[in-house]
Amino acid sequence: MAAVEVVGYEDVRLTDTASVLARAFATDPVFSWLTSHLGSAGRMTALHEIMETLTRAIYAPHGESYLALPEGAKAAQTDIKLKGVLLLHPPLVKESFVDHMKHGIHRLPVITGLKGMGKILPSLLRSSLLKEVVMDDLLERGFWYVGFLAVDPDCQGQGVGSVLLQSVVDKADKEDLPVYLETGNPRNVPWYEKFGFATVYTEKAGFMGPTVFYMRREVQSMDKQTKEQLLAKAKQRVADSNESLKRGLLAVGIGFVVLVLLLFYVYH
Repeated sequence: MAAVEVVGYEDVRLTDTASVLARAFATDPVFSWLTSHLGSAGRMTALHEIMETLTRAIYAPHGESYLALPEGAKAAQTDIKLKGVLLLHPPLVKESFVDHMKHGIHRLPVITGLKGMGKILPSLLRSSLLKEVVMDDLLERGFWYVGFLAVDPDCQGQGVGSVLLQSVVDKADKEDLPVYLETGNPRNVPWYEKFGFATVYTEKAGFMGPTVFYMRREVQSMDKQTKEQLLAKAKQRVADSNESLKRGLLAVGIGFVVLVLLLFYVYH
């Protein structure tokens, strides 16, 4: 088994955390797609740098990094190998683009190249939008967001992931708060469901990318009917949002065609 320690920004062991994330997500459908243009030689290096950048810029500053270590070990013992990591975004903490830039998010284009950013940027923007839609009923109250959960490949099958995720759901239950996450690996969905998560929506990442599952876990003190009603409302919000997006894109498309026709008429 493993012991879990919650650490702040100064103790996150950035390089070790990024290494676990890169190794664990090396075969993840979404990250394989995002880095496929780099070839096998450059993928792992890029994955490590991507994970280090995202950890430093988005998750570590909030002091909610969970490190899984061997029983009796402490995060400060840097010679002890990490078994797994869980990066969280706390409730009601506003994300600031300026803060992200200050912590190095601007390095992503350098790491992935323009082709990679053509995949990553739209995916990040779409993911952020869907998170707001799916959890719209809880924006004022707050919720826990699981950014990354990873177990080192050498330690998989030992219950490390369950220990990490249980730490979060226990915390959420104590605070009567829901939890939100996304996963691009369909094999993980049944596992998350065992912890009370339900899929709100599925959508392909970017253009022709793999399917991403958007999941939420309701406050467990609620009765089953209330949970089902909240899930249904979240699904309806996503459907309404998608319909509005389609209408907006259609309007933009029509406007563009009209503009082209006008220009053609004026200059011919």
